[in-house]
Amino acid sequence: MPGGGTGHREDEADGPEGSGTAVGRPGRRAADGGARRTDFVQSLDRGLAVIRCFSSEHPSLTLSEVAERTGLTRAAARRFLLTLQELGYVGSSGRQFSLRPRVLALGYAYLSSFSVAQIAQPHLEDLAEELHESCSVSVLDGDDLGSAKAGANRLLHAPVQGGGEHLIDRLRRFIADGKLIMGVCNGFQLLVKMGLLPALGGEFRQSTTLTFNAGGRFEARGVSLRVAPASPCVFTRGLTGLYLPVRHGEGRFVAESETVLGAIESRHLGVLRYSDPCYRAATMEYPLNPNGSQAAIAGLCDESGRIFGLMPHPEAYVHRIHHPRWTREDLPEEGMGLWLYQNAIRFLRDEVL
Repeated sequence: MPGGGTGHREDEADGPEGSGTAVGRPGRRAADGGARRTDFVQSLDRGLAVIRCFSSEHPSLTLSEVAERTGLTRAAARRFLLTLQELGYVGSSGRQFSLRPRVLALGYAYLSSFSVAQIAQPHLEDLAEELHESCSVSVLDGDDLGSAKAGANRLLHAPVQGGGEHLIDRLRRFIADGKLIMGVCNGFQLLVKMGLLPALGGEFRQSTTLTFNAGGRFEARGVSLRVAPASPCVFTRGLTGLYLPVRHGEGRFVAESETVLGAIESRHLGVLRYSDPCYRAATMEYPLNPNGSQAAIAGLCDESGRIFGLMPHPEAYVHRIHHPRWTREDLPEEGMGLWLYQNAIRFLRDEVL
């Protein structure tokens, strides 16, 4: 400055309250009422104040409004806004400033410190209390047989808090009460590895598996599925054939022995089989059978018909626009996958509720 005096910029004052306090904004005291620490970075405090002054009621603000809401001078507010804009936290349109999505990164470190279990636990407790049912949530990390086996072991051996039960005990009680279970893709893998399918003779023991596709690669395509007419499966009642998408790298069905496969065949538990487009016969021909499944089995049920697993995705074809040729073919409004869920609802309404 002229005359050799010491220059001062209010947004650069990082010392204790006094000479570095912004105009119109009294210096803060420490939370315990004492003096502020000498290592307190006041410019950081002010930068965060600029971010906090935006809200759902005030998503965009002018420079003057930011200065007024933070107690900073216009010059200081301008410098903070331009700095935040350069860093990608603030954007501008004309005279209006607003926050950019990058500000979410400031809170992400805190949110990411919570596990899925910590986030889900209070919601599951509320849901269990409301429904008077055991509620759980799980995440299978991708199309991975190892994760399905790990998930199966957890369900089989994890204890229930506040009692002597395990999760599998509650699941077996759920099944004994006549309720339904359907597992799709990874869910099918989980049911098989828990021994819930095919559960021959009611014995929950793993006797089949789903392993790597015979072609050694991920398959994503539509497939035709012949429905076993004599199957006890409640999900497929009245159906003769389905067209559904598959999306997996590990969907090849294999039984542990010819005896197990024979029992599945004789009891009509192989509900769905990869077939020709007219659903006339099961096939081992690629790509009609995309993974080389033994006996062309794409879906399996237990002897009650109430536990059902399949590799194709019914939830991915519940409306005609989900069909890959919906713009070229005259299709009904309802997708074929919806039929499985409709059958389940009819069963619950007529025989359970």
